[in-house]
Amino acid sequence: MKNLITTTILLCCTLLLPSCQNDDWKEEVEKLRNELNVQKQLLEASQNNIYITHVATTDDGYTITLSDGSTVVLQNGIDGTDGSQITNISANGDQMTFSFSDGTQITLAVNKSDVNEICLPSYLYMLSDTRNDIFVEPFIKRWYPFDYSVLFNGDFYSRRLERVVSVDKPENDKKIIANLYELKNFTRVATHSSRIRLGVKGTGNSEVVAQIIGDSYTQGAFYKDALLRKGYVPNLKLVGLRDVKVETEDDPQYTTGQYDEGRNGACMSWYFEVFTGNNRYHGFMHPDGDFRYWGSTEFWQLCFLVEKGERPNLEATNGKYGSCLYKFNEDGYLKSPTKGDILYDNAKRSFVMYDGSQWVNVQKDDFTWNFDYGKYLAMWNITPPQFLAEMLGLNDFRNNINADFSTFDKQLRIVKESYLKAVPNGKFVILIPCSTCGTMDNKDGNFTVMQNFAMWRFRKYLIDNFDKKESEGYYLVDIGITIDNEDGYYYDEEGMQIYQPHPYKNYPTMGIPLAAFIQYHR
Repeated sequence: MKNLITTTILLCCTLLLPSCQNDDWKEEVEKLRNELNVQKQLLEASQNNIYITHVATTDDGYTITLSDGSTVVLQNGIDGTDGSQITNISANGDQMTFSFSDGTQITLAVNKSDVNEICLPSYLYMLSDTRNDIFVEPFIKRWYPFDYSVLFNGDFYSRRLERVVSVDKPENDKKIIANLYELKNFTRVATHSSRIRLGVKGTGNSEVVAQIIGDSYTQGAFYKDALLRKGYVPNLKLVGLRDVKVETEDDPQYTTGQYDEGRNGACMSWYFEVFTGNNRYHGFMHPDGDFRYWGSTEFWQLCFLVEKGERPNLEATNGKYGSCLYKFNEDGYLKSPTKGDILYDNAKRSFVMYDGSQWVNVQKDDFTWNFDYGKYLAMWNITPPQFLAEMLGLNDFRNNINADFSTFDKQLRIVKESYLKAVPNGKFVILIPCSTCGTMDNKDGNFTVMQNFAMWRFRKYLIDNFDKKESEGYYLVDIGITIDNEDGYYYDEEGMQIYQPHPYKNYPTMGIPLAAFIQYHR
């Protein structure tokens, strides 16, 4: 192997010599030497069943610790361009893949030991003059309070307790340093630093447009206190198809004139399905070309009944679409169809397309279907949002501790690309969801301790793959760390947590990081 590497370096030097000045030639040789050394180190680790025990972010890259005690240092490029950018890294579940410039890929297993871990994104968005909570349980792999403890450096916390620290007066670019200690020998086993990005609340005179795609958390408007009630984000316009309801004493179904894209039980894969049933619709999947899919006739029929108050039991699935009904007759057909409009007629059990003069039967397989955010905006006359935030994954993964994230990953990237194609100057925001689904003792039988671990794996996947990727169009906002796994949930008369995995008591503070993000970037 040593001879092969030496030969490769000499060959590359020969090829580079005619076209490079001496300094450039030396720099290119050094880059190649570094890449080959890292490649050799990782290849030998793979061949000897050595695995990754820890990944630490640095100011200019990553330091990867292997199970034999050795480390691999990977550096980012300078400003994402020049410099010694050695590899691209992708993580999926219990594996990490390193891709080199020559096309070589090397995969190593991650953390086969029982060593605990912590994971936080590089930036934490905080709101000025507001209590910003960081709960420990969401970002620690396993909550073993008698075996491990997390300590935070610094003296700017308004409270610093076993399970939570809070910052009431955050300062931009201030470091939050979390240290994980094992309590048998009081050894520090991991450390992580994040920087504060400060959003100043209540500032901004111009309109700011945003959208949130998600599951029942979004449908339940977890964000409404921070984004709508408190005035943290002035002149905010939320867009989507579903009305945001805000309960008041006078009118429990008061409609705010704000909208979102939240759906009970939603997974990422839902938004890539072409629904023909009567209880689901979203506006993102369409045939390629000049065609638009509007959902099923029976779905819109039921939406009319819910709007009239005749089917309140369907509010969760067919409610909150009142602002969409002006486009439809009560039989579920479009009032003013144009050529290329497509519906699913449940009575006929067939897709139908308007050909310019009449509706004709068509087959789904007659078309190629894709996620098309631009078509969604155009057909529903929606103002393009400056910020598109998605918070999904809880329904996808919380019951699977060995989940494969590859399909989710592919679909998430498609959503981002489709959005930025339609809104080139927009910002695509990944909201890190709940990783604390409830009680750690399993008293209620929901096995939430397993769900918490499953969602921590998903949290780590998001951070490993999308942290520090803003140049590629990904922004991470940590919603999960705002959730109090004990007091964020309601309890019944017998002391059992209820409504899991929905920490309704925490909803008033869960939207604060998103409000801070919008204020920081608006």
